[in-house]
Amino acid sequence: MRLTLNFIFLLVILTSGCSIAQEPGNIDAKEFSRLINEKNGVVIDIRTPEEFSTGHIPGAVNINYYNEDFLQQIVKQFSNDMPLFLYCASANRSTKAMKQMKENNFTQVYNLIKGIPAWKEAGFETE
Repeated sequence: MRLTLNFIFLLVILTSGCSIAQEPGNIDAKEFSRLINEKNGVVIDIRTPEEFSTGHIPGAVNINYYNEDFLQQIVKQFSNDMPLFLYCASANRSTKAMKQMKENNFTQVYNLIKGIPAWKEAGFETE
């Protein structure tokens, strides 16, 4: 019985580490780039202005996730059916932001897995 419980615990731990990538809307850098070019949407860098100034995806707008009115800014500026492409430094903030946006009826939200480092690692340019 104890061995079975240990096995179940181990299985839960091993499968929980993949949850970010499996969440609908989380995509890798190549797919992120492809969809940016294919869809008429907006790329949103949700890092701080200081982080944004160190380099960002060309054409990205900066809306700081840490602003109190972050979600209100998104709701005011963009329609719910517009493709929105989110990224940050590691995908932690952008994963949370994507969840909030989906809860507010945004239907086309895409999140860059592993954030801007993954973009650079894939060989894509920043400005």
